[in-house]
Amino acid sequence: MEIRKTRDGNVVELPLESWYGSRRYGQLYSQRRFLFPKAWDLALFTPEGLANARPLSDVDIRRQLQQSIGTEPLRGVAEGRGDAVIIVDDLSRPTPAFAVLPAVLEELNAAGIGDDRITVIIGVGTHRPLSRAEQRRKLGRQILDRLQVVNHNCFTRRLTTYQRPDGGPDFRINRLVGEAGLKIAISGTIPHGGAGFGGGAKAILPSVAAYDSIQYNHTTFDWEGYGVLYPERIESPGIRQDMELCARAVGLDFSINLVFTPLKEVLGVFAGDFVKAHRQACRFAQDTYRTDVPTESLDVVIANSYPMDTDIGQSHRGTWPEKYGKQTVLLAGARDGWAFHGDGGKSYRTYRKKQPSASSDVYSFQQQGQADAGCYFSPILTPEVYYARKVGRKLYNDWGQVIDALDGGGRERTVGIFPCASLQLEHVNEWA
Repeated sequence: MEIRKTRDGNVVELPLESWYGSRRYGQLYSQRRFLFPKAWDLALFTPEGLANARPLSDVDIRRQLQQSIGTEPLRGVAEGRGDAVIIVDDLSRPTPAFAVLPAVLEELNAAGIGDDRITVIIGVGTHRPLSRAEQRRKLGRQILDRLQVVNHNCFTRRLTTYQRPDGGPDFRINRLVGEAGLKIAISGTIPHGGAGFGGGAKAILPSVAAYDSIQYNHTTFDWEGYGVLYPERIESPGIRQDMELCARAVGLDFSINLVFTPLKEVLGVFAGDFVKAHRQACRFAQDTYRTDVPTESLDVVIANSYPMDTDIGQSHRGTWPEKYGKQTVLLAGARDGWAFHGDGGKSYRTYRKKQPSASSDVYSFQQQGQADAGCYFSPILTPEVYYARKVGRKLYNDWGQVIDALDGGGRERTVGIFPCASLQLEHVNEWA
């Protein structure tokens, strides 16, 4: 990634539209050209660990999968099990499950578990189900042809109930997972505001849990911040500790935690015990994603919410660098608009029925956003969708209008660009 000087101005190409991009890139993303005035002084703030990162080959992925952490290798764990369920996160997460699934199936088949006894469950938590086409992007075409694939539904009645080991309320998870002879999870080690990083026990709670169990976890405990690296044994109550207590009660047998580039190229596979393997993945993710930040205030900060830019809500994970700029722009694809998130305890079917279908003039009474509160650039979102909820930022579909709103006009401006802000972590000296 670089800043190119052209006759028309300075140009930066950035990825956008995670999972909904150009066919040229297998719909994993699109590349978009951003033009800035010549007088603007641009600086790229990229993750340190990506500078010399080398994506793993299929052989590398297979080898790292077999080097299990804290457990037997997957083939040994799988021997003698009658069937298996593989939990995979949804498209709101950029985890390239398609890259590791062939190696996982190879191990399971070698252990005597045939494809007809393997089910993939999309652990959507409280999110909406994935369509068949979306499942294909996540898992790979061949996997979809080989295995049964099911979306989790947090409102299903087909549940298995467990008792929390700490004496808290009972919790419930999808029965397909609860009754499976072998429970495997494939997760992305992505910065998360409540659990430090995704992955590990988070594949059980919230991914395949009932709505009330998710609500208890998310509302009872403090959210401890992005990029937190926990010890193996967590002593203080929190979201991550509760997740791990519940995953231990369920019996999550094998956790595969991936660290990857913004373009979904795998850099590390940390597989085995859902705590020990996860902690190693988190250390690697910290080193990979942490980013040196501006040493002084900038005129403008451009924060690209990719690869967590599938919907408006998730895109706000990319806002953290904005404190370094006097004016700010958040970039996103946000094709899913205001995505379903178990809204008010309603099922997705009920939610869909109650969505507004009125013409665009209905939205003229909504707050239309202010440029001084920040700009939101999406080449896809319509005003009808964006302004359906109260927002502070003003929506732009045209990049030239964003430049005008930032008062370009040929003036010199200092600009910091964070190309994958939703993955990036602020580099502070206190971190381990």
